[in-house]
Amino acid sequence: MYDYEKNRLKVKNSGYYDIEAKISYILGCGLSSVPISKIFPEGITIYISSVYQYTQTSSITFNNTNYNSINSLTILIVVIGNKNFGMFRLFDTNTNDVINGTFSSTNISGNLLIPGSNITLTGGIINGCAVKQNSSMVNSIGVINNLYFNSGSAVVIDPTTLVTLSYNGQVILPYEPQIGLFNNDKLIFKTGLTSLKMNKVQVLCMILLQLASIASFDTTFFSFSPIFITTSLIHLFLMFPPPFLPELPDIYIVADNAEVVLGTKAKLEKSDILTVKQLCPDNSFKLIFLCKGSNIILNNVCD
Repeated sequence: MYDYEKNRLKVKNSGYYDIEAKISYILGCGLSSVPISKIFPEGITIYISSVYQYTQTSSITFNNTNYNSINSLTILIVVIGNKNFGMFRLFDTNTNDVINGTFSSTNISGNLLIPGSNITLTGGIINGCAVKQNSSMVNSIGVINNLYFNSGSAVVIDPTTLVTLSYNGQVILPYEPQIGLFNNDKLIFKTGLTSLKMNKVQVLCMILLQLASIASFDTTFFSFSPIFITTSLIHLFLMFPPPFLPELPDIYIVADNAEVVLGTKAKLEKSDILTVKQLCPDNSFKLIFLCKGSNIILNNVCD
Protein backbone atom coordinates (compact mmCIF):
# COMPACT_ATOMS: atom_id res chain seq x y z
CA MET A 1 0.00 0.00 0.00
CA TYR A 2 2.85 2.40 0.73
CA ASP A 3 6.60 2.76 1.00
CA TYR A 4 7.78 4.08 4.37
CA GLU A 5 10.91 5.95 5.34
CA LYS A 6 11.66 7.82 8.56
CA ASN A 7 9.23 10.75 8.82
CA ARG A 8 8.09 10.12 5.24
CA LEU A 9 5.58 7.89 3.47
CA LYS A 10 4.97 7.29 -0.25
CA VAL A 11 1.47 6.19 -1.22
CA LYS A 12 1.29 3.25 -3.64
CA ASN A 13 -2.44 3.05 -4.22
CA SER A 14 -4.99 5.81 -4.67
CA GLY A 15 -7.84 5.88 -2.19
CA TYR A 16 -9.56 7.57 0.70
CA TYR A 17 -7.58 6.98 3.88
CA ASP A 18 -7.73 7.43 7.61
CA ILE A 19 -4.24 8.75 8.36
CA GLU A 20 -2.53 8.46 11.74
CA ALA A 21 1.00 9.67 12.36
CA LYS A 22 2.80 9.13 15.66
CA ILE A 23 5.97 11.14 16.08
CA SER A 24 8.41 11.04 18.98
CA TYR A 25 10.73 14.00 19.09
CA ILE A 26 13.31 16.06 20.93
CA LEU A 27 13.25 19.86 20.90
CA GLY A 28 16.32 21.99 21.11
CA CYS A 29 16.18 25.70 21.83
CA GLY A 30 18.47 28.28 23.35
CA LEU A 31 17.23 30.86 25.81
CA SER A 32 14.30 32.71 24.26
CA SER A 33 14.60 36.48 24.52
CA VAL A 34 11.88 38.90 23.51
CA PRO A 35 11.52 42.68 23.75
CA ILE A 36 9.43 43.71 26.72
CA SER A 37 7.05 45.46 24.31
CA LYS A 38 5.95 42.04 23.03
CA ILE A 39 4.77 41.13 26.54
CA PHE A 40 3.53 44.58 27.56
CA PRO A 41 2.65 46.54 24.40
CA GLU A 42 1.10 49.27 26.57
CA GLY A 43 4.39 49.78 28.41
CA ILE A 44 5.47 48.98 31.97
CA THR A 45 6.65 51.29 34.74
CA ILE A 46 7.94 50.20 38.15
CA TYR A 47 8.07 52.26 41.36
CA ILE A 48 9.40 51.52 44.82
CA SER A 49 9.33 53.56 48.01
CA SER A 50 10.15 53.01 51.67
CA VAL A 51 9.10 55.34 54.45
CA TYR A 52 9.70 55.06 58.18
CA GLN A 53 7.57 56.91 60.73
CA TYR A 54 5.90 58.99 58.05
CA THR A 55 4.23 62.15 59.31
CA GLN A 56 0.82 61.19 57.91
CA THR A 57 -0.73 57.92 59.05
CA SER A 58 -2.27 55.53 56.55
CA SER A 59 -5.27 53.24 56.85
CA ILE A 60 -6.41 49.89 55.49
CA THR A 61 -9.14 47.45 56.38
CA PHE A 62 -7.83 43.91 56.55
CA ASN A 63 -9.27 40.74 58.07
CA ASN A 64 -12.23 42.81 59.31
CA THR A 65 -9.80 44.99 61.28
CA ASN A 66 -9.26 48.70 60.72
CA TYR A 67 -5.56 49.51 60.76
CA ASN A 68 -5.49 53.29 61.15
CA SER A 69 -1.99 53.85 62.52
CA ILE A 70 0.29 52.85 59.64
CA ASN A 71 3.27 55.15 59.32
CA SER A 72 6.02 52.81 58.08
CA LEU A 73 5.85 50.93 54.81
CA THR A 74 7.73 49.55 51.85
CA ILE A 75 5.74 49.49 48.65
CA LEU A 76 6.32 48.49 45.06
CA ILE A 77 3.89 49.44 42.31
CA VAL A 78 3.79 48.09 38.76
CA VAL A 79 1.82 50.08 36.19
CA ILE A 80 1.00 48.45 32.87
CA GLY A 81 -1.06 50.66 30.60
CA ASN A 82 -3.95 51.92 32.70
CA LYS A 83 -3.80 49.01 35.17
CA ASN A 84 -1.70 48.55 38.27
CA PHE A 85 -0.78 46.07 40.96
CA GLY A 86 1.83 45.93 43.65
CA MET A 87 3.29 44.51 46.83
CA PHE A 88 3.82 46.04 50.23
CA ARG A 89 4.75 45.68 53.86
CA LEU A 90 2.93 47.87 56.34
CA PHE A 91 3.52 48.41 60.05
CA ASP A 92 0.69 49.55 62.32
CA THR A 93 2.02 51.28 65.44
CA ASN A 94 -1.21 50.81 67.41
CA THR A 95 -1.40 47.02 67.09
CA ASN A 96 2.26 46.31 66.21
CA ASP A 97 0.91 44.11 63.43
CA VAL A 98 2.74 43.78 60.14
CA ILE A 99 0.67 43.34 57.00
CA ASN A 100 2.41 41.69 54.06
CA GLY A 101 0.59 41.38 50.79
CA THR A 102 -0.28 42.38 47.29
CA PHE A 103 -2.89 44.71 45.89
CA SER A 104 -4.36 45.70 42.54
CA SER A 105 -6.56 48.31 40.89
CA THR A 106 -5.77 51.14 43.27
CA ASN A 107 -6.26 54.83 42.53
CA ILE A 108 -2.98 56.74 42.48
CA SER A 109 -2.80 60.48 43.26
CA GLY A 110 0.49 62.29 42.81
CA ASN A 111 3.40 61.95 40.41
CA LEU A 112 5.30 58.75 41.07
CA LEU A 113 7.95 59.71 38.53
CA ILE A 114 9.15 62.68 40.61
CA PRO A 115 11.17 61.55 43.66
CA GLY A 116 9.86 62.97 46.91
CA SER A 117 6.37 63.71 45.61
CA ASN A 118 3.45 63.16 47.96
CA ILE A 119 1.57 60.05 46.86
CA THR A 120 -1.84 58.82 47.97
CA LEU A 121 -3.37 55.44 47.15
CA THR A 122 -7.09 54.88 47.64
CA GLY A 123 -9.16 51.81 46.94
CA GLY A 124 -7.81 48.53 45.66
CA ILE A 125 -8.17 44.95 46.87
CA ILE A 126 -5.52 43.45 49.18
CA ASN A 127 -4.50 39.79 49.34
CA GLY A 128 -2.03 38.94 52.08
CA CYS A 129 -1.40 38.15 55.72
CA ALA A 130 -1.14 39.93 59.04
CA VAL A 131 1.69 38.95 61.36
CA LYS A 132 0.61 39.62 64.93
CA GLN A 133 2.76 40.85 67.78
CA ASN A 134 2.60 37.35 69.27
CA SER A 135 4.02 36.03 65.95
CA SER A 136 0.76 34.40 64.85
CA MET A 137 -0.10 34.79 61.19
CA VAL A 138 -3.54 35.32 59.64
CA ASN A 139 -4.21 35.13 55.88
CA SER A 140 -7.03 37.29 54.62
CA ILE A 141 -8.17 39.93 52.15
CA GLY A 142 -8.90 43.60 52.58
CA VAL A 143 -9.06 47.05 51.00
CA ILE A 144 -6.85 50.12 50.92
CA ASN A 145 -8.54 53.08 52.58
CA ASN A 146 -5.61 55.41 52.05
CA LEU A 147 -1.86 54.93 51.91
CA TYR A 148 0.40 57.98 52.14
CA PHE A 149 4.09 58.03 51.24
CA ASN A 150 6.74 59.94 49.30
CA SER A 151 7.65 58.60 45.88
CA GLY A 152 11.04 56.93 45.71
CA SER A 153 12.78 55.44 42.69
CA ALA A 154 10.91 54.86 39.46
CA VAL A 155 11.77 53.65 35.99
CA VAL A 156 9.84 53.49 32.74
CA ILE A 157 11.13 50.31 31.12
CA ASP A 158 12.48 50.85 27.62
CA PRO A 159 10.21 48.90 25.23
CA THR A 160 13.27 47.42 23.46
CA THR A 161 14.57 45.85 26.69
CA LEU A 162 15.03 42.13 26.19
CA VAL A 163 13.70 39.68 28.76
CA THR A 164 14.57 36.01 28.77
CA LEU A 165 11.78 33.44 28.83
CA SER A 166 13.12 30.82 31.22
CA TYR A 167 11.42 28.52 33.70
CA ASN A 168 13.32 25.74 35.49
CA GLY A 169 15.47 25.11 32.44
CA GLN A 170 12.51 24.24 30.21
CA VAL A 171 11.79 25.47 26.70
CA ILE A 172 9.62 28.60 26.94
CA LEU A 173 8.08 30.25 23.88
CA PRO A 174 5.67 33.15 23.34
CA TYR A 175 3.60 30.96 21.03
CA GLU A 176 2.39 27.38 20.92
CA PRO A 177 4.75 25.46 18.59
CA GLN A 178 2.96 23.30 16.06
CA ILE A 179 3.65 20.34 13.83
CA GLY A 180 1.99 19.66 10.50
CA LEU A 181 1.10 16.68 8.33
CA PHE A 182 1.70 17.40 4.65
CA ASN A 183 0.53 15.68 1.50
CA ASN A 184 3.28 16.61 -0.92
CA ASP A 185 3.64 20.31 -0.06
CA LYS A 186 0.05 20.87 1.08
CA LEU A 187 -0.72 21.08 4.79
CA ILE A 188 -3.63 18.75 5.57
CA PHE A 189 -3.53 18.68 9.37
CA LYS A 190 -1.72 20.45 12.19
CA THR A 191 -1.62 20.24 15.96
CA GLY A 192 0.33 21.76 18.83
CA LEU A 193 3.39 20.12 20.31
CA THR A 194 3.05 18.99 23.90
CA SER A 195 2.99 22.21 25.91
CA LEU A 196 1.42 23.91 28.90
CA LYS A 197 0.25 27.51 29.01
CA MET A 198 1.86 29.42 31.86
CA ASN A 199 -0.50 31.28 34.16
CA LYS A 200 -0.24 35.02 34.66
CA VAL A 201 1.47 34.78 38.03
CA GLN A 202 4.22 32.56 36.62
CA VAL A 203 4.81 34.88 33.68
CA LEU A 204 4.87 38.04 35.78
CA CYS A 205 7.19 36.52 38.37
CA MET A 206 9.59 35.43 35.64
CA ILE A 207 9.67 38.92 34.14
CA LEU A 208 9.61 41.05 37.30
CA LEU A 209 12.56 39.17 38.71
CA GLN A 210 14.60 40.17 35.67
CA LEU A 211 13.42 43.77 35.70
CA ALA A 212 14.32 44.13 39.38
CA SER A 213 17.94 45.05 38.74
CA ILE A 214 17.04 47.37 35.87
CA ALA A 215 14.50 49.18 37.99
CA SER A 216 17.11 49.71 40.74
CA PHE A 217 15.25 47.94 43.47
CA ASP A 218 16.21 44.90 45.47
CA THR A 219 14.01 41.81 45.36
CA THR A 220 14.08 41.68 49.15
CA PHE A 221 12.09 44.32 51.01
CA PHE A 222 13.77 46.42 53.65
CA SER A 223 12.94 45.72 57.29
CA PHE A 224 11.72 48.34 59.71
CA SER A 225 11.51 46.06 62.75
CA PRO A 226 12.61 42.50 63.71
CA ILE A 227 8.98 41.48 63.41
CA PHE A 228 9.22 41.87 59.64
CA ILE A 229 9.73 38.56 57.86
CA THR A 230 12.45 38.74 55.22
CA THR A 231 10.40 37.77 52.18
CA SER A 232 11.50 38.28 48.62
CA LEU A 233 9.27 40.04 46.13
CA ILE A 234 8.94 36.89 44.08
CA HIS A 235 7.85 34.77 47.05
CA LEU A 236 5.38 37.36 48.26
CA PHE A 237 3.93 37.62 44.76
CA LEU A 238 3.62 33.83 44.53
CA MET A 239 2.16 33.43 48.00
CA PHE A 240 -0.44 36.16 47.62
CA PRO A 241 -1.21 36.79 43.94
CA PRO A 242 -2.85 40.16 43.34
CA PRO A 243 -6.61 39.83 42.90
CA PHE A 244 -6.58 41.40 39.42
CA LEU A 245 -3.77 41.24 36.89
CA PRO A 246 -3.34 42.79 33.43
CA GLU A 247 -3.92 40.84 30.26
CA LEU A 248 -0.83 39.06 28.97
CA PRO A 249 0.00 37.20 25.77
CA ASP A 250 0.07 33.44 26.00
CA ILE A 251 3.44 31.97 27.04
CA TYR A 252 4.01 28.21 26.78
CA ILE A 253 6.20 25.71 28.60
CA VAL A 254 7.07 23.21 25.86
CA ALA A 255 7.99 19.56 26.49
CA ASP A 256 11.41 18.96 24.99
CA ASN A 257 11.11 15.15 24.83
CA ALA A 258 7.65 13.92 23.94
CA GLU A 259 5.33 12.27 21.43
CA VAL A 260 2.57 13.75 19.32
CA VAL A 261 -0.21 12.14 17.29
CA LEU A 262 -1.64 13.63 14.11
CA GLY A 263 -4.73 12.22 12.46
CA THR A 264 -7.08 13.11 9.63
CA LYS A 265 -8.96 11.66 6.68
CA ALA A 266 -7.95 12.52 3.12
CA LYS A 267 -8.09 11.33 -0.46
CA LEU A 268 -4.62 10.33 -1.58
CA GLU A 269 -3.29 9.59 -5.03
CA LYS A 270 -0.67 7.09 -6.05
CA SER A 271 2.85 8.43 -5.45
CA ASP A 272 1.68 11.15 -3.02
CA ILE A 273 4.29 11.84 -0.34
CA LEU A 274 3.17 12.25 3.27
CA THR A 275 5.59 14.01 5.57
CA VAL A 276 5.52 15.46 9.07
CA LYS A 277 7.24 18.80 9.61
CA GLN A 278 7.57 21.39 12.32
CA LEU A 279 5.66 24.60 11.65
CA CYS A 280 7.84 27.50 12.65
CA PRO A 281 6.11 30.91 12.72
CA ASP A 282 9.13 32.67 14.21
CA ASN A 283 12.61 31.54 13.20
CA SER A 284 14.21 34.00 15.62
CA PHE A 285 13.88 31.44 18.43
CA LYS A 286 15.94 28.86 16.50
CA LEU A 287 13.79 25.97 17.65
CA ILE A 288 15.32 22.66 16.57
CA PHE A 289 12.97 19.73 16.01
CA LEU A 290 14.65 16.33 16.01
CA CYS A 291 12.51 13.31 15.11
CA LYS A 292 13.46 10.29 17.21
CA GLY A 293 10.97 7.98 15.52
CA SER A 294 7.78 8.02 13.53
CA ASN A 295 5.01 5.71 12.44
CA ILE A 296 2.58 6.77 9.72
CA ILE A 297 -0.35 4.40 9.24
CA LEU A 298 -2.93 4.44 6.45
CA ASN A 299 -6.25 2.69 6.87
CA ASN A 300 -8.40 2.51 3.76
CA VAL A 301 -11.95 3.77 4.32
CA CYS A 302 -14.99 4.03 2.09
CA ASP A 303 -15.56 7.29 0.22
